[in-house]
Amino acid sequence: EGISMQNIEEAKKRGLKMRLIAYADDKEIKVSPMEVNKDDPFFSIDGVDNSLEVTNEVQSVTIRGPGAGSETAAYAAISDLFLFKVMK
Repeated sequence: EGISMQNIEEAKKRGLKMRLIAYADDKEIKVSPMEVNKDDPFFSIDGVDNSLEVTNEVQSVTIRGPGAGSETAAYAAISDLFLFKVMK
């Protein structure tokens, strides 16, 4: 299932955003574009940020952070160099 600029514009007119959502429970696993509203934790994720929401019977926990970009790549490179030096 694809997504077009028209889908994005129509969602925007209704105050929604399109997000690529991965979903899993004990019955299904899927990844698809979905419309989210302003109350959804994924609504405010933009740019290179990623978000993970885990929900159970007791609570819902959301973890967010950079998934790419120059700062994240630089941090990963420095971490790798540090580990290389420490393990040598």
